Amino acid sequence: MAVIQVMAMRQNPRDSAHWAERQILLVECKRPSSDTPAGWENTIHGQFLDDLSQTLNASERIYGAVAIGSKVRFYRFDGTAPANQQLVQLHQGTIDMCAPNGIGQVESMMNYIKANGWQWAI
Repeated sequence: MAVIQVMAMRQNPRDSAHWAERQILLVECKRPSSDTPAGWENTIHGQFLDDLSQTLNASERIYGAVAIGSKVRFYRFDGTAPANQQLVQLHQGTIDMCAPNGIGQVESMMNYIKANGWQWAI
């Protein structure tokens, strides 16, 4: 398993010489042999949720993704929501990067997170 943390940086509006940094995305990657219904369930509702809740910004909100082999699912996590509503998938189903439109779908999700990650993590 590999865990990737993505940070965003913005110039501090009060002091242009300083930058503010905020974690906006956590990606958990597993080998293709975990690509089973039980593998997805155990990964998402086990280690992934624990990792998200332990790496939170002060807002307790962050984006996340689980990648198993060439497949990926993107989520929005809100640690302030009730436990059964903290993790919301951002798209239908699982994106397969080997499918004809898979890479484009992943790029769209990454662009969405890039555009919205800073605000979501405030």
